[in-house]
Amino acid sequence: MNNTPRLLAAVDMGSNSFRLMIGRVDETPTANGPASQIFQVDALREPVRLAAGLTPDKYLDQPARAAASMRCAVLATGCVTSRRTRCVPWRPIRCALPRMPPSS
Repeated sequence: MNNTPRLLAAVDMGSNSFRLMIGRVDETPTANGPASQIFQVDALREPVRLAAGLTPDKYLDQPARAAASMRCAVLATGCVTSRRTRCVPWRPIRCALPRMPPSS
């Protein structure tokens, strides 16, 4: 049996920040087959402020593109935590995370 944890990486590229979330998939055997749950193991947030770089024609100017590219490189280094990390869309990961109560 392989004890190496299965990891997923998701990138959320918003207009204000780019976020990387890495989650571990835990599978539990049930009577109906395996049930999977995702637990966050790491996260990284990089501010980008892309809207500040919009031209009147609604294109990103060169400094905004360069900043976004640099932030993507930072997230890519965070994603190389394991050769077994698989990149997936952000929304399904966010929906699958256990709901945490708000911190007080």
